[in-house]
Order: sequence, then structure tokens, then C-alpha cells
Amino acid sequence: PDMPTPIFHSILAHELVHAFQTENSLLLKNQALREGMARWVEYHFLQPNAPEKAKKLLKTKHFTFGKSILTILNYEKQHGRRKTCEWLAAQ
Repeated sequence: PDMPTPIFHSILAHELVHAFQTENSLLLKNQALREGMARWVEYHFLQPNAPEKAKKLLKTKHFTFGKSILTILNYEKQHGRRKTCEWLAAQ
């Protein structure tokens, strides 16, 4: 109950991405990109209202939780959000 709304929304979005991945059999063999995709969506939910929390997601050093989101953000920067979603779906 004491959680700020933007944080709650970002966590909910993260978990809904995992549900979407499971329902659509996405990234089942790539745990790093699976978690990275969920963090990527979480990051975009945090950016407008809690940018300091969004930045914190980018500083995680663990491979599964850290490097994969950077890989996805770099791909998005080069190709745009739609192509990034297509790329993730093809992995």
C-alpha cells in the first residue's frame, strides 16, 4: 500500500511481460533476454515518473539482469521499438 504508483506500475508491467512471454512461448531458451525484455518494459514505465529508478536498472552488474537490458536498449536505439519487439519475438 505504501508503494508509489509509478513503481507499482513498472513492477506489474515487468511481471505481465513474463506472463506474455509464457503464453506466447517467447524467449523460453534465453533467460538473459527473457529477463532483459521484462526489465526493458519496466525501464520504459519508470522513465517518465521515476527516472532515477530507471537508471538504477541499467547499473545492475549481473549478466541476466544487467547486460541483457543494455543489449535490448542498444538495439532499440538503432532500430526503433517496433523492430526491437520483432527481434525479441524471433529469438
